[in-house]
Amino acid sequence: MYKHPMSLITVTGEKVRVTPGIMARLSTALYENDVNVYCISSGEYSLSFAVVEEDGKRAAEALRRVIQKDCAFDSLTVEKNVALITVTGKEIGERSGVLVSVTGPLAKEFINIVAVSSSYDSISILLDWKDKEKAFKLIENCFEKGALVEIYQRK
Repeated sequence: MYKHPMSLITVTGEKVRVTPGIMARLSTALYENDVNVYCISSGEYSLSFAVVEEDGKRAAEALRRVIQKDCAFDSLTVEKNVALITVTGKEIGERSGVLVSVTGPLAKEFINIVAVSSSYDSISILLDWKDKEKAFKLIENCFEKGALVEIYQRK
């Protein structure tokens, strides 16, 4: 769990998925404005970037300049006070049901997941900052000592 609140900046538009180079243009804008991205989540009509909250305004302005020039986008939203919890382990890509075992307990406790990003060896979950401690404990409880997947607390 990252110890500081994040901002989740989402750009949406019907042409996002069919516009070549869209990720490169957005990522370049963030790079040129010295914004580090902790997580990217993509959907059929959206791309979301998690950045530390103190960089959120600068990141949003950089992305806004890109979307003003590109007809692929309809809107940009910024959600503040977002927590980032990452579960890591090479077994994530090799073991079925890991995503359900991580997110299921959150659903049972009515903790809303704002965005999810996954890769071969990690699952990143973004949720409301107020739910971070409870969510972290629920996820941690999913895995017994010596389990295949490890949870790391970011410092």
